Amino acid sequence: MAMRVGILGLLLTLIVQPAASHAAEVAQAESRITAVTVFPDRAEVTRAVEAVLPAGESTVAIAGLPASLLTETVRVRGVAEGRFQIGSVETRQVFAEAAVKEEERRLNREIEELGDQRRALRDRIAALKVQLDFITAIGREAPKTANEELIRGKLDPESWKQAWTSLGGGAAEAYEGIRGAEIEQRRLDRSIARKKRELNQIRTGRKNSVTAQVNVALSAPTRLRLELSYQLPDASWRPLYDARLDSETAKVGLTQIGEVRQRTGEDWSEVQLTLSTARPAASARMPDLESWFIDFAQVMPLENYRSRGVLSKAEKAQEGLRALGDQVMEMEAAPEPMVAQAPAPVAEVVVGEFASEYRIAGAANVPADNAPHKFVIDERSFGAALAVRVVPKVARLAYLYAEIELPAGEPLLPGPVSVFRDGAFIGTGGLGLLRPGEKHKFSFGIDDKVRVTYRLVEGERSREGLINKDRRQERLFRTEVTNHHAMPIGITVMDQLPVPRDERIEIDLLKESSKPTQKDVEERKGVLAWTYEYAPGEKRVVVFGYAVTYPEGESVPGF
Repeated sequence: MAMRVGILGLLLTLIVQPAASHAAEVAQAESRITAVTVFPDRAEVTRAVEAVLPAGESTVAIAGLPASLLTETVRVRGVAEGRFQIGSVETRQVFAEAAVKEEERRLNREIEELGDQRRALRDRIAALKVQLDFITAIGREAPKTANEELIRGKLDPESWKQAWTSLGGGAAEAYEGIRGAEIEQRRLDRSIARKKRELNQIRTGRKNSVTAQVNVALSAPTRLRLELSYQLPDASWRPLYDARLDSETAKVGLTQIGEVRQRTGEDWSEVQLTLSTARPAASARMPDLESWFIDFAQVMPLENYRSRGVLSKAEKAQEGLRALGDQVMEMEAAPEPMVAQAPAPVAEVVVGEFASEYRIAGAANVPADNAPHKFVIDERSFGAALAVRVVPKVARLAYLYAEIELPAGEPLLPGPVSVFRDGAFIGTGGLGLLRPGEKHKFSFGIDDKVRVTYRLVEGERSREGLINKDRRQERLFRTEVTNHHAMPIGITVMDQLPVPRDERIEIDLLKESSKPTQKDVEERKGVLAWTYEYAPGEKRVVVFGYAVTYPEGESVPGF
């Protein structure tokens, strides 16, 4: 009785060796990409392979695999009716004259055809210029001939009229031909440039592929289903975020998006796409620390410097100029830079102890064009604490912030954030790694309902000490903040106290200053904050002043 045997391949490691010497039958099998897992620096591709095989030993050949696949990552497993055994997996390089990828071949062919058309136009322009030179030469000689006929009394005005009409018409026709060819040449130049930009997006430059051969043994004729997986470079993903504030409800909607790029040479069409935070490229082994020996510096005789390759200043300058020239040449020769897909439904999140996976809902399409393709990973809503921050020394403006706390679950990875307030795009920001239980403040732009005035009350006031002749500079600032919101809101005014790096410089907070509610804000030395709850329509004044004292005869920049 036939017995279904599953996953007998046990994830065989690829054995790279010459083709087997046994006389097993080779079956060419079609394969299609069914699933892709994208890591931050590579991708793992899974292909489904089916083949109807006879009893005994056979070899299943899967052709057209990317030449860049990492051979040590190849795995195979299978399912069939009846007993079977997977032996070795062999690979071999297949070389071709043209690019492997069909789209790349098509663009190369079209660029070549456009180049041929441009050269034909160039030849036509050259021929027309020869014709024009001939007409011009005749035109220069014609007056001499006409003058001789006039002297001999044989001038025929009608003949000469026909002559100059013919010459003028010929010249006009040549100029028109040149002008039309140059217009067509410019059109071709634009088409060639556009095709080259398209090619640069998908170019791999590969003219070879890999064929994998899976050696199997079957107890009876059967249909064998294989899964072949391998990892590829030239693929990556990164998280992006949309943060949307509803100021009426004080809620922040956060959409997490995965941006995928790939130029592996194979398109991923209708695949199950998974984004993983794991890094398989990282070494599994912690680096070793070797012994660190130190000693006194050895003085080298001057005559030994040149023998050891040490250059003089002039030689170093010449070497620097040569290196700069090489850099310029590289910049001039560098290819054009590689230059978004509707978001899908929310992904299924699989959280592990050390990595997270996001399984994108539905079938995904990611062509090998190195363009960004975006997929929605998650959407969630947070209750937010709204607050306003003011840095009047830099700008007399108030900025609205919303603070959220990440609940238990997977962390949010670092990435750019697009910020929206009440449906309007405000700008962009960034999110650092946010772990469960941690808080993050999103800036939602300028708050026009908070008025800020800032002025210097006293400055550049200089006093000399009576005993030690020290110089003392005092400055006093006044910040006035008014809340025009219809609700109470916390407002923080921030300023900075100078921080000396020399013990002879003394900094004092003037007694007229309002008492700060926080010092060294966010571990930034000297940054002060005054945070108060402002009622609707409330106005508060923050006074901030300091004195800088330093010895007479010394100079402190800015004072």
